[in-house]
Amino acid sequence: MDPRATPLWMLAEQQRVIAASMFWPMSDSEIRGVRPAYWKKFDDRFPESSRVEQVLDWLKLPAAKRPHFVTLYFADTDHAGHSFGPESAETARAAGVVDSMIGKLRRGLDALGLPVNLIVVSDHGMQTVEGEVSLGIDETGVRVEIDGPMALIYCRDAGTIARTYQQLKKNPKLEVYRREETPASWHYRENPRIGDLVAIAKGKAIIAGNQPERRDPPKGMHGYDPRQSKDMLAIFYAIGPNIKPARIASFENVNIYPFIAKILGLKVTGKLDGSEAVLDPIYQAAPRSRTAATGN
Repeated sequence: MDPRATPLWMLAEQQRVIAASMFWPMSDSEIRGVRPAYWKKFDDRFPESSRVEQVLDWLKLPAAKRPHFVTLYFADTDHAGHSFGPESAETARAAGVVDSMIGKLRRGLDALGLPVNLIVVSDHGMQTVEGEVSLGIDETGVRVEIDGPMALIYCRDAGTIARTYQQLKKNPKLEVYRREETPASWHYRENPRIGDLVAIAKGKAIIAGNQPERRDPPKGMHGYDPRQSKDMLAIFYAIGPNIKPARIASFENVNIYPFIAKILGLKVTGKLDGSEAVLDPIYQAAPRSRTAATGN
């Protein structure tokens, strides 16, 4: 995580709004001395049903100790999609498991009678993988970090950047950018953690380093540009006292942060890529409602 970033649970805790995390990226790590008031160390083997029960138990706490921002995460569909592909029977069964857990959570929330906003999101879609692309970098002083269809390439000096860039540009199966040339929609240009060069596999392929590895490659992958691959589009469902029922146009996930901050009455600190204005059409004021539960 970028050390300059402020996760939602951290923003809440800094402004004296109690937060809890039943798993979420980096929520079991201390960031600048702050953790959620309630949290669990990530364990992929932790039963799905027990995750829901833990969230409900936190919401049963006395009002003074009860969290007002809660995260809940399920990885079933992600694991199945990678291993078997997005169109597989295994992925369909995993989606059924997550759906049943959301139903269990919804029934539990209804029984509590609290003014809870339930927001269900996914961080990405999943695409069927078709082939692998070798980078073919013939240069020393280069470090490569690969994640599916993308490679971040770190070079020791300007000369190495220039030579590596020219090598990669010769590969017709790759799109290659200097960091400052990456599409503005990626929000990559100002982040110092992004590589000096960024390589993207074209089509539905993934990147396999200089040579394809002798392994079983994933059958499904994410990380493709959603403007080029509609399979990357995610879901957003919301219901609760601060949610105005409506069907809205597709939007970027970065706009969810300021939307939840507004529901919780939090002042956003620092620069955001998203804007609360995007989801204003579905926001409605609800006095004394400061509880949000989110699930993935």
